[in-house]
Amino acid sequence: MKKSNLARRVLSAMLGILMLTSLLTACDNAGNVTSTEAAKAMTITLTMIKEEGMTKDGMLLVQDAINEITENRYNTHVVLQMFTAEEYAEKVIEMSQKLDINDAASEDSTYVSNEVILEEGKIYKQSANGDYYLVDEQNRSHVQYPELIDTQLDVLFIDDISTYSILAKGDGETSYLAELTELIGASDLPVTKYVNSTLLSHARRVNGHFYAIPNNSYYGEYSYMLVNKKYFDECNYDIKLVSNFADLESFIYDIKNDAKYEKVTPVYNFTDFNFISYFDFESPLLLQPQTTFATDNTLHLNDMTRMSFYQTSMGILYDLSKLEGRSYKEGNEVDFKADFAVAFMDGSHTIPEEYADVDKDGKDDYYVVNLSRPIVGNEMFSSMFAVSSFAKNKERAFEILATLQADPEIVNLLAYGLKNVHYELDNKGVVTYKDDSNYHVDYTKVGNTFLCYPNEKMDEATLEYAQNEWALAKKHNEKLVISPYCGFYIMPSKFSDFEYFNADDTTAHYFKELDDKTGVQLVDKDGNPVKEKALTKIYLYNDVMMAQFEEYCKTFVPRMTDFEAAAEYESYKEYLKALSAEFQSTEIFSQITSTNTATNNTYANTYSPGQYNTFFLATYK
Repeated sequence: MKKSNLARRVLSAMLGILMLTSLLTACDNAGNVTSTEAAKAMTITLTMIKEEGMTKDGMLLVQDAINEITENRYNTHVVLQMFTAEEYAEKVIEMSQKLDINDAASEDSTYVSNEVILEEGKIYKQSANGDYYLVDEQNRSHVQYPELIDTQLDVLFIDDISTYSILAKGDGETSYLAELTELIGASDLPVTKYVNSTLLSHARRVNGHFYAIPNNSYYGEYSYMLVNKKYFDECNYDIKLVSNFADLESFIYDIKNDAKYEKVTPVYNFTDFNFISYFDFESPLLLQPQTTFATDNTLHLNDMTRMSFYQTSMGILYDLSKLEGRSYKEGNEVDFKADFAVAFMDGSHTIPEEYADVDKDGKDDYYVVNLSRPIVGNEMFSSMFAVSSFAKNKERAFEILATLQADPEIVNLLAYGLKNVHYELDNKGVVTYKDDSNYHVDYTKVGNTFLCYPNEKMDEATLEYAQNEWALAKKHNEKLVISPYCGFYIMPSKFSDFEYFNADDTTAHYFKELDDKTGVQLVDKDGNPVKEKALTKIYLYNDVMMAQFEEYCKTFVPRMTDFEAAAEYESYKEYLKALSAEFQSTEIFSQITSTNTATNNTYANTYSPGQYNTFFLATYK
């Protein structure tokens, strides 16, 4: 390989001496002289996911169209590399590992020194910055871009937090992804202007570094409670004192018990809105219902025992379930022809305006209480772009990455292909795919989604959001809430040989063990715990403890809403208290919630779920 590259360099030098009569400044396609300050010609790869039906010809058509833009703007030739979703992660990880080996094997890396290949018998010119131009029969100059190197990786798509975590950790000493802080600062394209600030501010949650730019998309839904204004006012309640369902307890019982409202359904329907949310059944990290959740910037972690809000809410529903013909329905669909006091809805940020005004759509007049805002978890890591730490030129690669956030022409080329070849735009500006299209990519995986045209495959809600340049979606995202689970990645295969530590194990050796098992950096180079990175830690349990908790959750969680099982108790609240007491008596509970330094050492106390909430709030206010 080295011998071949040397021969190429010698051939290039000889041809340059023989054919160049002078050093010219850069020329455009008509042979006109342009600025001597032009960036040197470079070939950059853009590695992405393709969908079924994509052909090489279709991809090359789009590649050519993109290069008409990037070559003129950045003097950068872009080569598209596309893999299926099933093979993508394995491919980019394998390529990164191979590049890491090659880079370590030779300081004179063949990857870094790739170059233009000049062919004998052709006439070339050279600009002041070293670029070669091929002169055709019409005396037009064409920039000659460097040849692509095997496994070249420059700009790459991130498809999942697992891929991100593995690439970010790299070989354990060096990440396979480039840190972007300086690149963002040096770029002429203000990425922060185009990317949602909430997503961007939390993109560094994996390993504590800024390795990738999240692509704009809208996440989740708002949850609302509609309170019938007429009945609420008649009962002399103040809506300013209501922030959750439990706050309506007295009002609901007034409607239930007063003969005046015997035909009114107290609670029309009910949705499970963030009462309790597990990271998964193998983790006892829980989200506690919050009375201030709608206005809070974070979610809070807690244990199962502090659930008075849940107890009150489920107690109300238990009582209402006994009302024949007036009991609530499951789900968030509302029939506004029905006469009800309270109902639940999920939807966009427009619901308060839409349902609070009696003049709109003939609906009744409601107080609209925002119960929760859209929650973003690890799904934010399913559509990001990063720069490989082995990129031939990180600054140039970042220019292309930034363009994917800012340029609608390039983003729509990547999303849909060529107009009138791969798709057409109808009279409403919606993409309709051509039956014979040979270019297929998921529009949410090409860059800033809010630059994409609406398309015919979008569901009704997304299509509405995509109209008017995604104005509604941008408004939707103004109130995003980042889940405290965001950035956590558990590698189940690493659990089998890891034993739960005890109070005697306070050494740095434990943290090194934890680092090896999780792929999470817990210690610095001297083996000292790194407290400021606690947000990226997973508290691990041994197999026995995890199995116990998983089995317990399978029985305990369904029982929390089991009205029949509560029949032997005086009230549903008493039933839930009994369940909480049962849970508190388990070994699992004592190990995960203890704040007693006699049973948990200092570091265990710091990193345990019981203490995580305090650290989280102190770090991300």
